[in-house]
Amino acid sequence: EGINTVIRGARLGCVYMRSCPPAGGKTRMATGDACKFAVPYYYDKATEQFIYTGMCEPTAIFSTEMPVDEIQTLVISAVSKVNEEHILLGTYEPGEIERVEQAIEYIKASPLYIIHIPDFSIEDIKNLVKKYHREYSVRYFFFDYIHTSLRLMAEVNGKSGGGLKEHQLLTVFITELKTLCQQLDVFMFTASQLNGEAQNAQYKDQNLIAGAKS
Repeated sequence: EGINTVIRGARLGCVYMRSCPPAGGKTRMATGDACKFAVPYYYDKATEQFIYTGMCEPTAIFSTEMPVDEIQTLVISAVSKVNEEHILLGTYEPGEIERVEQAIEYIKASPLYIIHIPDFSIEDIKNLVKKYHREYSVRYFFFDYIHTSLRLMAEVNGKSGGGLKEHQLLTVFITELKTLCQQLDVFMFTASQLNGEAQNAQYKDQNLIAGAKS
């Protein structure tokens, strides 16, 4: 509902970015959104049954920090609406394990792909987007969050002759992603971190985005 209201849905050819403080749930929110795109069922606590949404779009999640197995747990939790801690510790409440098992079957049958890429360059991300678009017809991509990596800094500084600041590197990165999405007519949702001033700021604007004046 948030995506539909604010940006009129996942529009092809667009890149959208959500900004959160460190440990603010960027990956969890992105995973939950991706599930709504790719998995056509989710458990509704109000009706106490799985609801069919009809949404079954090929979707890919690029994770830069959490490994695949940890993302899988988030996916199961999002679809089954069972607390992640209950799944990890096996401390299920009555009826939860059945919901988890049913959710896993729905997830297995869904076109949802999870890719872990901890150290990346712009070309790495572009090639992965092209690969999954070409081989698996993926049109909806979730990239963990915009930040620098060793390969990214080496790549951009190598092409530019060096000397670029962090916010300039991030601007180059997001511009390349936007151009790619326009070329392939795909949608990408990503995130950025907020700086330490965000928590107490009275007015929240672009100046609170970490390392990204532009």
